[in-house]
Amino acid sequence: MKSTVLVKIDPRDPDLSRIREVARAAREGKIIGFPTETVYGIGAPMSTPDISEKLIRIKKRDENKPFAYHLGDWEMVDFLYVKRTSIFRHLTRLFWPGPLALIVQNEKGEKIGLRFPKHRIASALINATGEPFIATSANLSGQKSPRNADEVMKQLGGEIDYLIDSGTCEFSEDSTVLDISGDQPVVLRTGALGGKILPEVEKINSGKYARKRIVFLCTGNSCRSPMAEGWLKKELSRKGLKDTRKDIMDADLILAMSGEHAEFITSLVPLAKDKIRVLNVPDPVGLSMSVYEETILLIEKKLKEMWDDIVR
Repeated sequence: MKSTVLVKIDPRDPDLSRIREVARAAREGKIIGFPTETVYGIGAPMSTPDISEKLIRIKKRDENKPFAYHLGDWEMVDFLYVKRTSIFRHLTRLFWPGPLALIVQNEKGEKIGLRFPKHRIASALINATGEPFIATSANLSGQKSPRNADEVMKQLGGEIDYLIDSGTCEFSEDSTVLDISGDQPVVLRTGALGGKILPEVEKINSGKYARKRIVFLCTGNSCRSPMAEGWLKKELSRKGLKDTRKDIMDADLILAMSGEHAEFITSLVPLAKDKIRVLNVPDPVGLSMSVYEETILLIEKKLKEMWDDIVR
């Protein structure tokens, strides 16, 4: 049995040099115990050889039960080639980082688990290694998930290499887990923040959630695009679709004020071409108030003409 190195770190003022020390050990293949806002976890960088087999052995867990990727920042979502569906964007917009674990599909059509802890030490540790962790709760299979370092040591002391002790976890209960790999989310476990997450699941199942992000594109974003945004928000609210504007993660529809703007954004991001619609609204900057009034009327006319595209 190995000796577990206990590293105490103040969560209010974490010693980054000590976190980097543990991260170096993790990159060398050591198994790390670390705090999150829910319970303590154990894991190592995803590139660690045989990491899943090591965690299975430590936890005495069923080998057919997969582990989750733990993220340190938003860029790691792209690192894992996650399909950003409208359901994924809605839930992560509201609850990430935080105590919500998601089962998603990647671009290969594979199911993977994701967790984005809202804990300074967990995030700093994962980011210091430069890649997501493969991780799980720091308990023996079938036993209660640990809320503090003492409980980790009682179950796994001598089985893991390092344990970061930052006190008791904020929620002290497991994360809520949703499977969103299909058309509708399936609740696999109700845990922390379940009282807030489950109502959002009901919204999704009834279709009353933020499904689309719309971006208005013009030269200075000083008059035409703000006017268009303002009109659209008011109209969506009037039609009972107000929540649509909350989804700001990915653009599903790009409304360019002129053909030049469309060409410019296409030259930067060729894959965005099919998302772009051109409004052909002249720039009123420097002209009279009556021209501004004509501009908003033209914007209103153009947006009404493409209303089906906007709300589909």
